[in-house]
Amino acid sequence: MSNGFDYSAAKHAKAVAMDQVDLNANPAWKELMIQLVRVVALTHPTFTTDDVMILYHEIEDAPVTHEPRALGPVMRSAAKLGYCHATDLVEKSIRASNHRRPLGVWQSLIYEGRA
Repeated sequence: MSNGFDYSAAKHAKAVAMDQVDLNANPAWKELMIQLVRVVALTHPTFTTDDVMILYHEIEDAPVTHEPRALGPVMRSAAKLGYCHATDLVEKSIRASNHRRPLGVWQSLIYEGRA
């Protein structure tokens, strides 16, 4: 009898869930979010998805998607595009809807800041 703790099964379940939310996300929303990740990566040496969402909420009539977890696959795509990579660091979210849950910190690979 399995106790539910299985690294391979958990990794597989995560991949399946991410693929599912990505498949069902609004394509216009995904395209906008990729663009916003690029903007944040150009202007922040490190960032979280909160930084991306701040920009998103400043846009009037921005496309929406039914599943906010689709931001995970967006970040995966941004990493594949060379905009950023995940770090082992976390910061607590500032979005009330996230209840201060830990968010992964991303390292920009295209930061254009000035020293």
